[in-house]
Amino acid sequence: MNSIEKINIDNINFLTECFPHVWEVIKEYRPEENPEYRFNVEKAKSGAFTLTVNQSGKTLYIHSKYDPEQEAERLVAQFTEVSKYRQIFFYGVGLG
Repeated sequence: MNSIEKINIDNINFLTECFPHVWEVIKEYRPEENPEYRFNVEKAKSGAFTLTVNQSGKTLYIHSKYDPEQEAERLVAQFTEVSKYRQIFFYGVGLG
């Protein structure tokens, strides 16, 4: 078992134990559960990685296919008054 598989198993175990309802939704999108969905990581034009999903023969980009890092910077730049908060929590789909 490689480290990616180990991380995947650890994540599945965590979700199953702590958030079983979330795992029930997520597992529907696993290729072995639903072959219609195929998630892939590929290189964007900038060389950074981006996430795609192939659904019904179409490739949909979750992040920019040109420059996902610049896309993230633009998103974060919207929040101009963050210094007045002690804690900030971002939640979403990302590649780390």
